[in-house]
Amino acid sequence: MSMEMMKKAAVGAAGAIALLGATGAHAFSTVEYETGTDLSYTTGTSAMDRDFSGPTTLTATVPLFGSIEVDCDLELTGDVSIVSGRAVIEVTSGTVSSGDFLCSQITLGGFPWKSYDVGDVGGTEGVSDTPSPATDPVQGVVDGIEVYIADSDQSDPPACSGYIPVTFSNGSPITADSSFTFDDDIVGSGGCGVDGVLSSPAAYDTNAY
Repeated sequence: MSMEMMKKAAVGAAGAIALLGATGAHAFSTVEYETGTDLSYTTGTSAMDRDFSGPTTLTATVPLFGSIEVDCDLELTGDVSIVSGRAVIEVTSGTVSSGDFLCSQITLGGFPWKSYDVGDVGGTEGVSDTPSPATDPVQGVVDGIEVYIADSDQSDPPACSGYIPVTFSNGSPITADSSFTFDDDIVGSGGCGVDGVLSSPAAYDTNAY
């Protein structure tokens, strides 16, 4: 083998090793969660029925009313699991409450909403961009969202539907409450937007890394 070919082979091998190392280093492997006792964590690869809530500003375009903006409390419940090194987050239910009068007229549907990497909606489910260190935020999108206004039985098409960018944080320090941050429009139909931070309740922290 010539010296040039040996150099190419060495470079190729080094690249392959680096790629394999990066793949291993950046795969999700752990879910840990509190079950009502502060700083006492259960560790595994899944956590079910986890709640996140907080005040949000919801915007929408409503027939006869035009563009509206309301301040409401939003609560989402979901499951997180590690599948093939990805954090699979599925939102299984959600409610909009209190705040402005119109908050009681807003219902959510389309569950389960599913998580994807940015730019890969409808592709491989889950988020692969792991936090490094574990306290760093992670970007992703949540898809399958349906928003209904003054249609509690959801008999008509949703006022808004699609996906929205979201930032997940384990908290810093990691024992702080985890959170989802929304600050964007729902990409799809209807012209809705969500701006707010949903956090885990005290002693019910959930981390994935």
